[in-house]
Amino acid sequence: MRDFTTNKNERKEYITDVKKVRKTKGSESYEVTFADGKKFSNLSFVENNLEKIVNAQEEQARKGIQNKEIFKNKERKYRLSTITGTIISGLVLSEPIGNMIHNQPVNQLSLAVGTVALGATCMFLIKFLSNKGKVLELNKIEYRNNNIEDLKSIHKYENSLTGLSTLSKRFFEKSKDPFSIIEIDNYSQKDLESIMSNIEREKIYKFDYKQKTNKAK
Repeated sequence: MRDFTTNKNERKEYITDVKKVRKTKGSESYEVTFADGKKFSNLSFVENNLEKIVNAQEEQARKGIQNKEIFKNKERKYRLSTITGTIISGLVLSEPIGNMIHNQPVNQLSLAVGTVALGATCMFLIKFLSNKGKVLELNKIEYRNNNIEDLKSIHKYENSLTGLSTLSKRFFEKSKDPFSIIEIDNYSQKDLESIMSNIEREKIYKFDYKQKTNKAK
């Protein structure tokens, strides 16, 4: 899960990742990563801990959706800053770079100003991409929330996973709870939209399917 916090104080309690750690057979545990970079390891591999983590991330997602407009505004702000910075640094650096190519004296002030502008532009680009990623993930979570009942019924429909990549199909087929918030990084909104489209077709046509026969052992 991305970091949807809006201030530094929230980061120390904000869970961004949880993973199952298996050192030896029968010795599984959870490892939790917080937004400030700290990791808590060796958490007991029990339902109680998983429930705490899921509840925390669902609440984080809920608050993130409430604050989505903040991230959208930042995305627009840094997109404009990136475009402006690219133009300015390009104009300022064009002369000194041209002079270097032609072995002419370089205006050190223009070179310094252009370099600073280029560095700032790179920073703006990183922040733009970060906030864009947050908005896209929040859109995906909202889509999941709005269609959760149908999505949880994928195993009732023969062709619900048609059109997905082999990797995505394998994930949905093997995961016990694929639409849990802790699994949000394992699929895209496009995957969810494809599944919903397949389910809607199944509901319209209500096809009959051949029963699967068990292979002889």
